[in-house]
Amino acid sequence: MIRDQVYAILSADSTLAAILTGGVHVVGGNVMEINRQDTPAAFDQDGEILPCALVRQETTTAIDPHPDAARVFVRIFFYQRRGTAAIDAAMARCFTLLDRVRLDGVWEISQADDLHDFHDPALNCTLAMSRYMAIAKR
Repeated sequence: MIRDQVYAILSADSTLAAILTGGVHVVGGNVMEINRQDTPAAFDQDGEILPCALVRQETTTAIDPHPDAARVFVRIFFYQRRGTAAIDAAMARCFTLLDRVRLDGVWEISQADDLHDFHDPALNCTLAMSRYMAIAKR
């Protein structure tokens, strides 16, 4: 899946790792969200969330009139306990790493949109999201 390629790029980057001390996580296997049971590295010893990210593949849509191509959307969720400094830096770094990059089976991936300044009530933290669109071979 494209999300796995995005995850591989992000998790291999030392600059991003220095920003997101709670790591980059990917939906798959047992992981569906950031929580203390499935993503324990995203939390400190007191159970507080560390700056971290979650990669999730979303919608796949057809590109008419091209039956062999599709738009595949991948969203990256960014979490931080308070403030937005780490989130802002991580979003900028992800843009540098992903925008206009070619992946296996993908003509190009580009940044589609960002959503800022949300609050995650379950984790009691700041949340932001970046969405990327890949033009992929079906």
